[in-house]
Amino acid sequence: MSDFRVGDHVDANGLHAVVRFVGETSFALGEWLGVELDVPEGKNNGTIQGRRYFDCEDRYGIFLRPSIARLMERPAAAPVRRPPPIISPPPANTRIGGRPLSLRV
Repeated sequence: MSDFRVGDHVDANGLHAVVRFVGETSFALGEWLGVELDVPEGKNNGTIQGRRYFDCEDRYGIFLRPSIARLMERPAAAPVRRPPPIISPPPANTRIGGRPLSLRV
């Protein structure tokens, strides 16, 4: 099985494309990549012989063997967003060094 993933940017026979499908198909044996081209120089819209493998506009989709594609860029994983820490004010009766804590100077 190839190392390509959906969303990878690849060179597909000299054309820039984004991988939209990775896997086996019903139209031919073995593993295939379904890619969406940046330009309308493809052969389909992600549908072959009546079966939809991915969605794109007409003439923007092609299928090719993983051995033909060249990985150009793998989008970075989205950073994990953590909520900011909750900072509570100290209780009003907090004492530091035996003296009451005061915000006044």
